[in-house]
Amino acid sequence: MKRAFMVTYDLKGASANYSELYEFFKSQQNWWHYLKSTWIIVTELDASELADEILKFTNQEDRFLVTSISHETQTNGWLPKKAWNWIRSRLPEADISALQI
Repeated sequence: MKRAFMVTYDLKGASANYSELYEFFKSQQNWWHYLKSTWIIVTELDASELADEILKFTNQEDRFLVTSISHETQTNGWLPKKAWNWIRSRLPEADISALQI
């Protein structure tokens, strides 16, 4: 079953050290990356499985949070219209009242 997760992180190493993590995110069914430390991932994995995969590419000093998002998730923020269009197209029933730039 497809699920959508927001992954946010605080990575301590040099950004080049995480290229395999970013490639893993991009290898999932669909992904969104409009904010520096945040990805939305559409995957067949559950939250625990996704976290286990992320752990393979991070170190003990890194921190991350995997949060399930769905059509019932309320969202709001200040993002480009293209970013909101992506979210709406993947979560079409979401309650998204956004300030678009």
